[in-house]
Amino acid sequence: MRYVHLIFLLIGCGSGSLQLRAQHTMASPSARSYIFRNIDQDDGLNSNEVLAISQDQKGYWWIGSVKGLQRYDGLRFLNCLREGNQEGDIAVTGIFPESPEQLLYSQGDFALYRWDFLKRTGSAVPLSGTVDECTDSAGNSWKLQPCRNNLYRMQKNGKGPWQIANFYNDGTDSWIVSPIFGLFLLDAAHHRLYTSEDNPLHHPVLTGMQNLSGSIRSMTVDRQGGIWFLSWSHLFYRYNIAARTLNSYSVADILHAEGAQGTIPGWVSGVMEDSRGIIWLSTAAAGLLKYDPSANRFEYITATPGNKISLQYNQQINTIFQDRDENIWLGTDKGISVFNPYDEHFTVLHNTDAGPLVKTGAEISSVIETGSNDIWVGSWGGGITRYDSTLKVSGHVFFKGKYDDNLVWSLLQQADGSIWAGCQVGMLHQIDPVTLHVQTTRPKVLGGSTIKCMVHEPGGNTLLGLQSGRIIVWDTATRQFLPFADNGLQRSPIVNLYAEKGICWATTRDGLRAFDIRKRSFTATYKPSAGYAVYLTSVDSWNDSTLILGTENAGIYFFDKRTGGFTKMPIHNERPFAAACAVRKDKNGNIWFTGDDNIGFNMPLQKKYAVYRPAKGLMKDVFRGNQFMISRKGNWFAWSYSEVLMFNPDSLRISHAAGSVAITGFKVHADQLPIDSLLQYQQPVKLSYLQNFISIEFSDLRFSNTVQTNYYYRLDGVDKDWVHGGPKGYANYTGLDAGEYIFHVKAANAGHETPEVSMQIIIAPPFWNAGWFRLLCGTILLLTLLGLIRWYNSAVQKESRMKQQLAETEMMALRAQMNPHFIFNCINSIDALIQCDDKYLATVSLNKFAKLIRNILEGSQRPTTTLSQDLETLRLYIDLEQLRTEHAFTAEINVEDRLLEENFKVPSLIIQPYVENAIHHGLRNRRNAGGKLSITLMQEGEYLSYIIEDNGVGRDAANSRNRTHRPYGMEMSRNRVKLFNGNDKMPVVITDLQEDGLPTGTRVVVTVKCC
Repeated sequence: MRYVHLIFLLIGCGSGSLQLRAQHTMASPSARSYIFRNIDQDDGLNSNEVLAISQDQKGYWWIGSVKGLQRYDGLRFLNCLREGNQEGDIAVTGIFPESPEQLLYSQGDFALYRWDFLKRTGSAVPLSGTVDECTDSAGNSWKLQPCRNNLYRMQKNGKGPWQIANFYNDGTDSWIVSPIFGLFLLDAAHHRLYTSEDNPLHHPVLTGMQNLSGSIRSMTVDRQGGIWFLSWSHLFYRYNIAARTLNSYSVADILHAEGAQGTIPGWVSGVMEDSRGIIWLSTAAAGLLKYDPSANRFEYITATPGNKISLQYNQQINTIFQDRDENIWLGTDKGISVFNPYDEHFTVLHNTDAGPLVKTGAEISSVIETGSNDIWVGSWGGGITRYDSTLKVSGHVFFKGKYDDNLVWSLLQQADGSIWAGCQVGMLHQIDPVTLHVQTTRPKVLGGSTIKCMVHEPGGNTLLGLQSGRIIVWDTATRQFLPFADNGLQRSPIVNLYAEKGICWATTRDGLRAFDIRKRSFTATYKPSAGYAVYLTSVDSWNDSTLILGTENAGIYFFDKRTGGFTKMPIHNERPFAAACAVRKDKNGNIWFTGDDNIGFNMPLQKKYAVYRPAKGLMKDVFRGNQFMISRKGNWFAWSYSEVLMFNPDSLRISHAAGSVAITGFKVHADQLPIDSLLQYQQPVKLSYLQNFISIEFSDLRFSNTVQTNYYYRLDGVDKDWVHGGPKGYANYTGLDAGEYIFHVKAANAGHETPEVSMQIIIAPPFWNAGWFRLLCGTILLLTLLGLIRWYNSAVQKESRMKQQLAETEMMALRAQMNPHFIFNCINSIDALIQCDDKYLATVSLNKFAKLIRNILEGSQRPTTTLSQDLETLRLYIDLEQLRTEHAFTAEINVEDRLLEENFKVPSLIIQPYVENAIHHGLRNRRNAGGKLSITLMQEGEYLSYIIEDNGVGRDAANSRNRTHRPYGMEMSRNRVKLFNGNDKMPVVITDLQEDGLPTGTRVVVTVKCC
């Protein structure tokens, strides 16, 4: 309970405007019931014992409770505790905004602290500045030190802690009030303090508080020259500065006037003059008081048990505060109750207001206004409830008879003043609104079908829409019902009607139907979707060629009467299925519609929309009425099964102009990151690459029971367009890449948009992705690559040189092995001619041998020779062999001139060993003459193919002749070809030729790469 006493400290910071007259205190019940929005620990409040409330210049609310200090942005609470030991007393009993960046707050021991918004730290306010010393008549010494405006600190006799006090100078007198020391009149010139016990000046305030000034604990100044003094008892006072008169009031008298006999009287905990000059008083045990200065009377507002939208408290209201949007905040022992006496645009009429005549379960079905401005509410099962122009119940029409007589579905007033009530099973009541005389009929033409809706057509006739899917015309001229002309079209129950000249549009569960009034039959059915049925609930005209259609779960459609086409109106809604039970265009061309539990507003041309939501708990049911009823005063009525909601669109729109939006919080992996100073100085939020899961919080810093604020945000580089965030007030991003981002956010309510605000976010890359690291790695990689390239080139060159040397060495070795062997054979051949004394052939052979030796010696100086030269050398060799064998075989070399002209380079004498082998081992061993040797040269791609073919004895026969030496020439030639070609491809292919299983010779194919 001690916190209740401490809270009164902050009351003296207010000012107001009110004139009071000395009269006896009276109390009366409140003229109306206000709608309260209640906040408690379930909403994030750290304690339901709220002791102080204030608002800073940016719009944040600051809440002081027994658990410390909190900041509130209208959506979320942020805990703020002062530095130091938090295990002690942290109750915040007073909050005093000081600057845009700082506020002062007091705690349970009356210590004063300063909270820095940007640093989010609290620190004790040191004693500094001028200290005045005063005395009182009892000889006590007092020290006074001003802290800010009307806030002082004082100390008695130099002992004990400094206490916080209120100070006010009314132009003549200076007043100091301390919750601990009481009320003092300060004589600054003589450094004296006066009390009610010491009043030599006979001041009326001290005189009127004889022996009570010590119990005065706070004061509040109004704007019309009055000072309110609050005591620790049930008494409180108002001093008129100009008249120098003091009026006293008593909470006990107020309770007595309310009939609360035997109740222990409480006290007034706070006084506040609101922005419109109305005085509000928070109390203990007496609820909230509203002061009427003209009658010097208090209206009495208390908690209503079981009513969630009433004022909530257990025993007392601790503090009262009005924010910049005229909301009044009450800190109680049950949390916070907020209401706005100037922004309550919804009035609710419950069907139970009619009393016991309305049976439980009766559902509201229709609402009309009569010619006398009365409101008639029809219900299914409860008859009709009548309200007068002040919306007070004035009577009830309950039809005596069968139960079906009171199943009212539709109401309509005729031109003669009578009111028609369409009921179930085709029952129709005609009621005189003055005498309430009822004439009940059941026209046969209705076929016993329920009259779901009724409407006047421009010609003056009345159209009745039936559950059977028919429309019946009441002809005013003949005063008879005209039957429905059935043309065979499938029918669906009529939901609503809109009549134009000559045609009536009917909404059904199966689409929109066009009804020809003259022919009294349907002419067409239109459906928004061919794939499924859309339940159309309501219809109104948008312009000459377009209708507006509401649906149960598919939003709003525009219907083009000329083309029969449908266009869906975009409605931002956080719910997957947008209901539009009732739709209607206002005088400015805007579209209003009822959702499940809200009133929607859309400006199609401007592409703006708003959502107005009645206070939670105001309505018990969702909207069900499929039309709006507009009264002559401009009030609109919409209804659910349980209640009727009245509002005025004009005042609703005007009262909710757009404010501003602020980024209020920033979380990284669910941990709060302080960003206030960054936002203040427009600095970026810098994060590491590991901090890429973020949540950004924002709010328009407004508090409303009526309008819903919708937020739109965009993160450059991530969101292509604005994201509709609804009313939730935060945006989440996960797995963001390193880089620079700019976050934008704006708010919209009632069709108005706020200017967007933005903040920069920089996510640093990991060090391995940083520019310097990449440059370093790139440099190292480049140097390494250059080193590897140099090493590789050196190794390749070295290996190439070694291979070239090896190949040349091998080639030279092969030639060295082959040439002596060839020369030896040639010399043997010439020697044989000499031995035979064939001088001519010996001479010819010797000349050719000499030329052959010269070619061989020239070719040995280089690894390759031209194809033509090589073939010339080969021809010389073959000629020598032919001369030596006395032309025992013939030889031919077949080569295209083109190949000779190409000047191909080939290894010298590369096929000579194979030719030698064909002559010596194949042709020489033939038993008969007629040996043939054929050499053919062909080009195949990048290779030259030598085909050496003989008709000798074959390899098997040759091998059987006991050859004692290895064929070195052929083996060396194969290796030469392999080295020359530089691959593992088989360079030499030898084929044994056969005919009828007998050897007929040998074919050798040598493949050499062209170069």
